[in-house]
Amino acid sequence: MNVVLLLAVIVASLDTVVSYKRNVSIVLRSEPSEGQAIKRSGSNLWPTDGNGYIYYSVDYPFDERMRRLLDQSMTFWQKHTCLSFMQGSDTKPVIRITADGGACYSTLGRQSIYQRLSLGWSCGFFGTVVHEVGHTLGLGHEHQRYDRDAHISINYGNVDPGNRHSFNASKPSESENFGLPYDYGSIMHYDVFSSAVNRKIPVLIAHDPLHQSTMGQQIKPSFLDLLKINKLYQCERYCQHYHTPCQNQGFPNPKNCHTCICPWGFGGRLCEARDAGQNASSPCGADLQAGPSWTTLQASVGVFNGQWKDRHDECHWHIKARPGRKVHVWIKNIEGECSGENESLGGCALKNIELKLQSDMRLTGYRFCCNKGVQNRVFASETELAIVSRYSLFTQRFEIAYREG
Repeated sequence: MNVVLLLAVIVASLDTVVSYKRNVSIVLRSEPSEGQAIKRSGSNLWPTDGNGYIYYSVDYPFDERMRRLLDQSMTFWQKHTCLSFMQGSDTKPVIRITADGGACYSTLGRQSIYQRLSLGWSCGFFGTVVHEVGHTLGLGHEHQRYDRDAHISINYGNVDPGNRHSFNASKPSESENFGLPYDYGSIMHYDVFSSAVNRKIPVLIAHDPLHQSTMGQQIKPSFLDLLKINKLYQCERYCQHYHTPCQNQGFPNPKNCHTCICPWGFGGRLCEARDAGQNASSPCGADLQAGPSWTTLQASVGVFNGQWKDRHDECHWHIKARPGRKVHVWIKNIEGECSGENESLGGCALKNIELKLQSDMRLTGYRFCCNKGVQNRVFASETELAIVSRYSLFTQRFEIAYREG
């Protein structure tokens, strides 16, 4: 299959994913707050103590790719929380995984008897499957937080009338944010064109315009997604006696308390190092020192071999200045389609560059997937560290320059 034809197929599929993932994920409602923020009540939480498992059954003959994505999604949540999945049980409650046409949806948290998680024909993307499993665990949509109006505006005039409920904000008395900041980069965040009547006009508008293309990412659960689910299930109690000295705002991994779960871009046992990344099967990225003059960085991320990848390749560059100084990053060129040029590319789903410039490393950085609005702009870090990350399902090239300021 040639590149043009394959891209056309992918774009058509992503359009369906956006339609179902962002609009149908709350079709099954157990309570009025379904699909919104995390519930305060513990009645919909899964067991974590002793032999507590989240039991599930697969009630549909999925193809090999969908089974693989389902396994990867459950493994991801299991690896980063105190939760565990187990297939097959006569006990209740149980997750019944099936395919309801093309629909992707789940109820929010544990139900009293059983719940359905639908992974229809349009759901064959890791970001979609891990999003729906997130609902099953109890995570609601980020854009429905009760404090969302301080961070986004909603263009209700362009919302499909049948989906207006998908944009209802939760009530503080019914939900819990755990004091964590709003996360434009949450895997649970709608993209800017979700439920749009005219998919050339955004429905969601970020109050910080540099985050407009951050919303709706398809890569993996964000660091704050993981922190939320660990707080929801009080997973920190498993590591309370270890005193693991996590760095860069990481936190102890309840599955291995001697190691830490790290903000994106960081790695090592204690989050003390740069994430080594993975470009095909090879590490990538680098640790760089900024000097007084501009230094150019050109890189290509991702290897296209005609096959649809399960996961994004990702590379990270740590650019450091001297203590007390800042890093300036000049965007010279970003190859790729802009979010909105194609009706299905909200959230820079295929490939993007991320600039993490904040002092709060938990936050998702600014994401861009083309030159529009950012070419030849210079950004400054808040501290002596800037992290430049690249995520791609295909091959993408970029060119930046950096210096100390």
